[in-house]
Amino acid sequence: MALPGEESFENQHPPIIRYKGMFDWQGLYRLVRMWLEENKYRYHEKRYKHKGDEVEVEMVAERKIDEMHKYHIFIYFHIWDLRDIEVVEGTKTLQRNTGRLHIKMEISVEIDYSKRFDESKPITKKLKEWWIQVRRQEINALHHDKITREIFSLHNDIKTFLNMRTDANYYT
Repeated sequence: MALPGEESFENQHPPIIRYKGMFDWQGLYRLVRMWLEENKYRYHEKRYKHKGDEVEVEMVAERKIDEMHKYHIFIYFHIWDLRDIEVVEGTKTLQRNTGRLHIKMEISVEIDYSKRFDESKPITKKLKEWWIQVRRQEINALHHDKITREIFSLHNDIKTFLNMRTDANYYT
């Protein structure tokens, strides 16, 4: 990931979720996958490591906005003390998991992903730097704010899934 002002703009404070208790790992994973598909992101797992009672998953998603801008989302899951349990709800027996969960979500807006500014020549490198500097406020207002709202929407969906959210909202 590049520094702000160079190739991309990144979030300064990525949303983090820490949870300890009972949850549905398969359902949580499915929720994130479906959210990415619904929001038209192409994604892949950069790493899936399951060793004993510990699971680490890194998901990378991207979406092209126009010929100059591309959104990137990096989602990191880390689960410790993962155990399978059976829970009886009414007449059904459900498979659930217990453990400690850490989810970190990072975003960035990549600029000039199609390489319109060929950086082999010094003049085009300067032109790209000037173009980014002139359009910094527009990039922050249009693109960075939009992807930030999107990632916090996913953040809220995950918290709702884990029953970590209350009915009252601070902003209403």
